[in-house]
Amino acid sequence: MVAPTHSNYFEENPGPREARLDDDSQFYRNDTQEYSADGDPLPGIEGFQIVGDPRPGSTLRACGFPTNGTTLCNFQWVRCHEDGTRYSIEGATMYDYVVTADDVGTLLAVDCTPMDDSGRQGDLVREFANNENKITCDQEMQNDINICISRGRADFDVYVLQGYSPEEWEHATLVLRRTGYQINISHKDEVVIDEKYSPNLQVHCLTGTFIHSVFMFAPERYYMIFLCRRKFPMDELLNLF
Repeated sequence: MVAPTHSNYFEENPGPREARLDDDSQFYRNDTQEYSADGDPLPGIEGFQIVGDPRPGSTLRACGFPTNGTTLCNFQWVRCHEDGTRYSIEGATMYDYVVTADDVGTLLAVDCTPMDDSGRQGDLVREFANNENKITCDQEMQNDINICISRGRADFDVYVLQGYSPEEWEHATLVLRRTGYQINISHKDEVVIDEKYSPNLQVHCLTGTFIHSVFMFAPERYYMIFLCRRKFPMDELLNLF
């Protein structure tokens, strides 16, 4: 229905009167669902909720019970700020969402619009993560960040791709300081970049189960950085940048 999955909150906790809509859905409907006499009730979702630990690096999942012929749900995760502004998170249109460093300090919510096979849309429903409290860092991560801030320095074990050739990966150390950053090639003991932070520096991130990559675009330079496995290097790095 919405997305393929075989292990989730509702599949592992089905109630006695629940029937799955299909084999790949995290949503269930009551098998005694009643419709109005005119057959016109709009699609809906009951018991809409977010499950999961609302911390950077953790996966949240939106789930609920479809009603009135709902067969499809459109999702959009959003960040809400204290001034009332709301920003849709680009690409976050699935029921699963991985919390990132960008979410820290904001209210994180998901909007869900139920639909039926005829294309009719029901009322949008919204649920906030973390009981409508701001997203915060894992305590261990926050402790690491506080230590780095007090030292004025953070070191990350990385592999660096200079240019665009996949044959040029080199083991290095990414050093973040209060005023600038360095990339030191380990086996050469060579500093390949040592610059101040500036508006020209662009940082783009790709995250996945096995890959944590950062693209850095400095003036006339391009670097792709692979962060060696640590518990939460990507979110630490982004919170420090």
